[in-house]
Amino acid sequence: MFLQHRLCFYSSNHPKQSPTYNEVNILMIDRNFQKVLFDCQKYDYQKASFEILQEFCRLGIDITSSRHYKNPLYFSIPDLSGSNVKEHLDSVAKELSHPYMKLLESFGSPPELPKIWESSSGWTKYRGDKTYSVEAPLEDALIFDTEVLVKEGHVPTMAVALTSDGWYSWTSKRLSVYDDNCLNDINAFNSLIPIYGSKNKDISKCVIGHFVSYDRARILEEYLLDGTGLRFVDTLSLHVAVSGLTSTQRFLKTSADKHLFNNKTWQEFIGRKNDRQPLDRKPNTEALVMVVVDLDQRRGVGPDGLRVEEFENDYSFQSLILLRR
Repeated sequence: MFLQHRLCFYSSNHPKQSPTYNEVNILMIDRNFQKVLFDCQKYDYQKASFEILQEFCRLGIDITSSRHYKNPLYFSIPDLSGSNVKEHLDSVAKELSHPYMKLLESFGSPPELPKIWESSSGWTKYRGDKTYSVEAPLEDALIFDTEVLVKEGHVPTMAVALTSDGWYSWTSKRLSVYDDNCLNDINAFNSLIPIYGSKNKDISKCVIGHFVSYDRARILEEYLLDGTGLRFVDTLSLHVAVSGLTSTQRFLKTSADKHLFNNKTWQEFIGRKNDRQPLDRKPNTEALVMVVVDLDQRRGVGPDGLRVEEFENDYSFQSLILLRR
C-alpha cells in the first residue's frame, strides 16, 4: 500500500507538449502535471527585469540565448485522495498510521507492578502473582526502556516493558550465565533484545519510549535486512513539540553555545569545592562572583567594583548557580 502512493510511471502515450520556460529561461514541468500538483496551469511568464539580467550577466550566466530541450516529461501519478496535494498527503499519512494509532488507543490502565523480579536471562512476563518465560512480548503495543553498562560496551544489560496485559523484564545472559564467548561476542545478535521472536515480523507493533532512539539501537529486529512492522513513538520529541525545551535543557544549551563551562575561573572554584550545595541553602557568595565575572568578562567588563550583594537574593540566579555546579 505504501509503494502504491509513491511509485510514478513514465507514460509514453501522453500527448507531446510544447516546452514552457519561466522568466529566467528555465524549462518548467509538464503543464498537465502542474495542474495535478498545484491545481492551476500557467503558460506565459513575464520577461526578467533589466536588474535581473544584469545580475545573471555579472555571474556569467546567459539567460537570453535560446535553449534546445526535448518535450517535458510527463509522469502519471495515482489519483489524489483529496482536492490538492496537502489533502492527499494527509490522507496517506492517516492510512499508514492507522494500525499504530489503534494500538496506542488500546492501552488501558497499567497492571500492578510486580513485587519480585526474576533474574533469569531473556524475557519474563509478570501477570498478577504468576511469571512466564517468553521469547518476546506477546502484545503489540508496549512502553519500553533499556539499561546499558557503558563501561562494558553498548549492548543492553537489562530492559523493562509495560503492556496493557502485564509487565515484562529482559535480562542479558551475561548477568545470569558466565560464558567467555558471550562476554567477548558483544556484537552478536544474541546480545540484543528481540521484540518479535518467532512471530510474523510484518505484524504492526508499536514501541513507546523516552529518547527512544537510544533504546531502538538495542533491539534485534532493527538490524535485520528485511523490514518489519515495528514503529516507534518518542515521548521526548512529543514534549519538545508541545512545550519546547525544559528550563534545564535550555540552560545547558545556552551554556554550551557560549562555552561557559570552559571558564578557567569557574573551573578553579569548582576544584576547591568538594561538596555540593543543597537546594534549600542560600547561594554561596563566592559562586555568584565566579559566574558574574564569567558573564561580564565576555562583555569586556572586569570584576573590579562588582557588588555581590546585588545578586545574593536573586533566586533565579540561585537556580543558575545550582545548575552550573
